[in-house]
Amino acid sequence: MEATEKYSVDDVVEYLVFIIHKFARTYHLTDPEAVDYLIRFKGTEFLRENYGCEHTQNPYWTVKDVLDVCRRNGGYPLPKKKELDYYE
Repeated sequence: MEATEKYSVDDVVEYLVFIIHKFARTYHLTDPEAVDYLIRFKGTEFLRENYGCEHTQNPYWTVKDVLDVCRRNGGYPLPKKKELDYYE
């Protein structure tokens, strides 16, 4: 089920922007670079399709989940800027 069939498009978009920014900060990327990486390796698709579950999780776990998805889809390793704060 697509996220937008059950959830507000505004909520899904706001969540995607939030996670993209967290992802970019974690891996030394600008927001546009993070968007390119996540689109290319199906991270945004994963976030959109799994919004129902992922938006209830701590962003720490979501960023880790989306990186795992991207890596399984051919994503290259990204250097970590810092450990994500579990309580962020």
